[in-house]
Amino acid sequence: MKKSLISACLLPAMIFLCPLFLPAQQSNNQSLDFDGADDHIVLSPVNFIPPTADFSIEAWFRSTATSGISNYRKLFVLSGPSTLLELGEADGFLNIFLTTPTYVLDLTQVYPLSIRDGNCHHIAMVRDGNQIRIYLDGALTYTANGFSGALINTFFVGGAPPAGFWQGTIDEVRLWTIARSAGEINLYKDCVLSGVLTGLPVYWTLNQGADPGGNNTLMNFADNSGTLGSSYNGALTNFSLNGPASNFVSSPCSPKYNLEITNKPALPAASINTICEGGPVHFGVTENGGEVNTIPGGAVLWEYSDDGGSSWSDVANAYFTGFSFFVPQGVILDDCANNPDGMLERRYRAKISKTIGGQICTYYTTERKLKICCPITGSITLTPSSPTVLCEGTVSVLVQLNGPPYLNNYTIQWYIDGVYYSNYDNVTGILYQGQANPSQLCFEAHIQHCGCPPVTLSACLMVDPLPQCTYIDQISDLMPLPGGTAFDYLICPGREAQLAMFGLPQNSVSVWQFSFNEMGPWTDIGTGNPVLNTNTLPAPDPSIYNWPAGATSIYYRLECRPQSYPLSQCGVQLSNTVKICLKENELPDPVIGAYPNPVCEGEIAFLSLQPPIDPNLTIQWYCGGFPCYTSPIIATTHGGVYQVAVSDGCFTKFSNVIKIKVCDPVAIIKCPEDNPCACYGQPTTIDGTLSYSNCGPIVSYLWEIIDGTGTHTQTGPVITYTFTEAGGPATFWLTVTDSNQCIQKTEKPFTLTPCE
Repeated sequence: MKKSLISACLLPAMIFLCPLFLPAQQSNNQSLDFDGADDHIVLSPVNFIPPTADFSIEAWFRSTATSGISNYRKLFVLSGPSTLLELGEADGFLNIFLTTPTYVLDLTQVYPLSIRDGNCHHIAMVRDGNQIRIYLDGALTYTANGFSGALINTFFVGGAPPAGFWQGTIDEVRLWTIARSAGEINLYKDCVLSGVLTGLPVYWTLNQGADPGGNNTLMNFADNSGTLGSSYNGALTNFSLNGPASNFVSSPCSPKYNLEITNKPALPAASINTICEGGPVHFGVTENGGEVNTIPGGAVLWEYSDDGGSSWSDVANAYFTGFSFFVPQGVILDDCANNPDGMLERRYRAKISKTIGGQICTYYTTERKLKICCPITGSITLTPSSPTVLCEGTVSVLVQLNGPPYLNNYTIQWYIDGVYYSNYDNVTGILYQGQANPSQLCFEAHIQHCGCPPVTLSACLMVDPLPQCTYIDQISDLMPLPGGTAFDYLICPGREAQLAMFGLPQNSVSVWQFSFNEMGPWTDIGTGNPVLNTNTLPAPDPSIYNWPAGATSIYYRLECRPQSYPLSQCGVQLSNTVKICLKENELPDPVIGAYPNPVCEGEIAFLSLQPPIDPNLTIQWYCGGFPCYTSPIIATTHGGVYQVAVSDGCFTKFSNVIKIKVCDPVAIIKCPEDNPCACYGQPTTIDGTLSYSNCGPIVSYLWEIIDGTGTHTQTGPVITYTFTEAGGPATFWLTVTDSNQCIQKTEKPFTLTPCE
């Protein structure tokens, strides 16, 4: 857990910005940039240098000019009535110019090498009696005699109107009222002086302002001499004071001591400028490229700045002791919970103080920036969220990366199912509208943030494959529903049927369902069975009638549910619907008729349904109680009991019963008992009255008599016959007809022979 701001400042092992408890210091690494057009500093009046007094002027400079001698550029100008003392450069070479009422020194080169070398140099100009001496980087380079003095009332730095302005930087300007020796110049040129300094009325460190911020409110800057207060503050003239030029900027000059921040004890060690919060780091003061562990007579104080170097505070931490030390893991922290940027640009420097010749000399190392980065934290939320399961195909998912306030400072790369999407770089929210493939859709944010280890955050949603259903149909020979579709059937009450899947559903859980209404509600009755028996259907017996009262149809279907039902966004897929209607008993009462009836033996009687019925019905004739014929019309020569059954596959109705009577008349010839033999010439009585019929009385008797004279016929039940010699024996045939016009002859002819 991170500590609060106040408590963190009280812990020596933690480093936070704590401005309430640590004194602020000015930056030491600023210098003033001159644009070469009209920028300059003015101090007037200068009333502390008598005409014959000694003085010294010192500064650090760097020239960035490229023009030739025609544009003479001045570092310093001391002026007064009929007096002008200038030090500057022409065509890259240092020159001095001097004129007084009694002495003139024309523009004279004071150093043989060009100072337009990109380096910083220290310059010192000393008047000692009537002698002028010039020192460059601590070495005497020029001496001129004969300057007897003159009244000086204005001090310019960087040039004086109307022309000849300096182009480059100037820093650490010191105007002494004493003649400084070469030893004194070399002792103090690399450090910042402090305390009450004898003979130094003007001391401009030029460390004001922000680099390279807007310093427009600065009209002048402080005199750091410590002796004469603010009366000798310099007046900034024509500086823009905004941006990287004509403004206060970071000094380009290397100090005596440098600061190195490295990753020691790693080998090989390397300079670092970024760490993740709490990372280990090594600080070391170096001189001439080598790390120093001690400076004779010197003490070191470590300072840091969190505002770009505008103000500095002491590092209140036990590890920051000495000239070289290691700060372990977990010490250098940022208040990440309250940092809107997610990182802190901190500057460090070492302030080395030593007393030289009674004066306090302060050396500031180079400032080193150390970016302290807040660790990467966050999470990904998805809408829809788990446990919702997506469906294979095009989906829409809102992806939101959640994190600290500085989330937008992260470098973010998005991967979707392992594929990098550069168009989503550095965004925290994605509306993904694209393909989802089983079995997961994963979103990964690969995050980098300055010096912290990269982090990968991920969130996934399960993806169901798209369910595929099949179709169902009956496999038990249900009757097609007249006028229905391909899957509409009729069923007989009380029977069951079987339905089957034709093909297996894919990527789904298949559930059989039934309903008594095509619009539902649907009831689940089984999972995954390839064959289904229908419910027991209504039957004439109410005890097995398990359909709702009045229901005449039942519907079956498959509901193919996604594998993650009901969490899946895949909709259920439905098979076709099989409709089974309860067949009603709509059979007409069958009626049969016969013609003729009765029927004469040997003749045909035709039996038929009257009127004719639907040819799709099944017809079964029963003859004497046994099945005999299946046609709508039958023909018979046999008597007996006949009935027909008509069926529609569910229901059967029986017709009336018809008895076919076969008429069989019997002709009988009675021999005359009182006349056993016939005599010629005498009539003989032949009697047929014993003839009979099972279908009614005999209504007609026809006799045929065949003798030697031919064939003779008579009618009536009784006839007489007289033999003649010519006729010889006679044969008698009797044909009788009953009331149904059925005819029968005798089976045995009767032959009568006359008596001898």
